[in-house]
Amino acid sequence: MLINRSIPNIISLVRIILSFVLLLTLNAEWSFFFLVIIIGLSDIADGYIARKYKLVSNLGARLDSLADLIFFVTILWIIHLKYEWILTDNYICFWIIIFLKISIAVISKIKHGKFVFIHTIANKITGLLVFSSILILPFTVAGNLFTAVFIVAIIAATEELGIVIMNKMVDLNQRSIFKKKFIE
Repeated sequence: MLINRSIPNIISLVRIILSFVLLLTLNAEWSFFFLVIIIGLSDIADGYIARKYKLVSNLGARLDSLADLIFFVTILWIIHLKYEWILTDNYICFWIIIFLKISIAVISKIKHGKFVFIHTIANKITGLLVFSSILILPFTVAGNLFTAVFIVAIIAATEELGIVIMNKMVDLNQRSIFKKKFIE
C-alpha cells in the first residue's frame, strides 16, 4: 500500500489548528470533550502512521513536538481561564515544570544549536495523564488527580533535562535516560 509521505505531518498540522479551535469551546463542555478526543487520536495516529510506513522524519518529530507544545499551552490557558484553582493548588509544581522546560530549551539550544523535545516514555505517560485529566476536567473537581499529573510531569521533565545535559548528540526518540547508552 502506497501512502503519501506528508500524511503524518498533515495530521500534526491539523492538531495544531484544532488546539486553537479549543479556545472557542470554553463554554461548550461536550464540544471541548469531542475536540480533545480528536486531538488525542491524531497525536497517536501521526506517530503510528509515521512508524508503520517508515515515514519518520526530523520535520515530523518537530511538528509533533510543536503540536504538543501548542496543545499544552492552549490547555494551560483554558485552565487559567476556567479552572484557576488547579494552578493555584499546584503553584509550586507548576513553576518547577516551567523552570525545567525553560532549562531544557536553553541548554539544548546552547549545546545542540536547536530546541529539542525528547519523546521519552515518561513524557508520553505525562501526555497521557494530561490528556486523561483534561477529558474529565469539565466534569470533576478532583484536585489530587491534577497534583499527581504535575508530579509526573516534574519527573518527566527532570529526566528530559538529564538526557539533554548528558548526551553529546540529541536523539529526539530516546525512550528513557535508562534505555539507551549515552551518545558520544
